Formats: sequence, C-alpha cells, structure tokens
Amino acid sequence: MKYVIAVVFVFSLFFPSFSYSAEEETLSLSEKLVLSSEQKQELKEKYQEMGEKVKKLQIELRAEMARLGQELKKDKPSKGRIHKLGSKIKKINNKLFDYRIEEVMATKEILNTEQYRRLQEIRKERLEELREKVKKIEEDKK
Repeated sequence: MKYVIAVVFVFSLFFPSFSYSAEEETLSLSEKLVLSSEQKQELKEKYQEMGEKVKKLQIELRAEMARLGQELKKDKPSKGRIHKLGSKIKKINNKLFDYRIEEVMATKEILNTEQYRRLQEIRKERLEELREKVKKIEEDKK
C-alpha cells in the first residue's frame, strides 16, 4: 500500500494537472522558465492530455486497491483473487510509469536544455518543500 501511495504521490509531483490545473502550472512555469507562447501552449496541451489519462488510471488503481483491501480483510481470502487483483494493480502502475516516461520525453522535446534543467530544479525544490511539510505533520502527530 505504501508503494502505491508513493507512486501516486510522485506522479502528482510530475503531472501538474493532478494537484492543480495545467493552465496554472504553465503560467507559473512560463514566468520561471521564460517560455515562448508556443512552448506554453504545447506544455499546456501535453499536461492536460497526460493528466486526463493518468486521472483515469488513478481512479482505476484506487478501485482495485479497495477491492484488494476488502479481499485481504476476509477471514479466508482467495489467493486467486488476490493474485488477480495484484496483477491488475501492477499493470496499472506500469501504465502510469510509461506515461511518466512519455511526459518526460515530451517535455524535453518542448523545452531547451537550460529550461529543462531549471524545471528539474523547480521540481526538486517543490519535493523538498513537500517533504518538509510531511515531516512537520508527522512530528505534530507525535
């Protein structure tokens, strides 16, 4: 379960349309990366397209995870059903990973080398900020 949560979390970092609109992300990045109007439009379209695909998979993933959880809670869970659900979950995660690779390649095609380098820095900063927030929340719970 932690693995699935981590995968969904990581994808939400790299697919901006998960946590907020692709348009907002494109506007914010365009200021930081000095994007041309063509680049803005291409990124917006790519993030929207990928976001839609990934959202559908996330919904499917949550449903399969819930089914797996229900099956595991049973007094006598079916190994066959568990393996079948596990296989479905793995396939969904593989598709999510494939979409991540597709998104990286598309972004590299749209941005120049310096812009892409800066994008990676921005994402790293966001990840660090998020880690700090999670760390603070965990400390507050204790």
